[in-house]
Amino acid sequence: MWKRGQSAVEYLTIVTLSLLILIPTAFYVLSYANDLQGQTQSRQLGVVGEQIISTVNEVYASEPDSFIRLTVELPETTRNVTIQDSRELVISVQSQLGESDLVFFSENVNITANGTTCSPACQTGIDGGSNNIRVENAREDVTIYS
Repeated sequence: MWKRGQSAVEYLTIVTLSLLILIPTAFYVLSYANDLQGQTQSRQLGVVGEQIISTVNEVYASEPDSFIRLTVELPETTRNVTIQDSRELVISVQSQLGESDLVFFSENVNITANGTTCSPACQTGIDGGSNNIRVENAREDVTIYS
């Protein structure tokens, strides 16, 4: 009779020790995975922003009325993409710490969105997910159509 009780206590002890090790380890691994995901999204946004600015410069250097079509993938955490002062491409993203902006500068080229001038700011219509955009040389500036 005592052996039955002893084996039950040993079994419960083993289960308890296993859970004491498993639960903190699971939280650590999940936290680490979330950090990696955030870093990956930031890098992806950086690549997309640089790609758009590079395409703007390339189209501006070509002849008037020329254009390039791009397909860009943005993370679902992307809130919006705006152009400020006709020189800055701003990508707003929601992270665990709150909303933040990634800014990409166009040094020599004025950028407009969908045919409207962006003196204080304007929306490009680009958001999270897959976006097909057209970057067109409009003689004095470069226009991004979404």
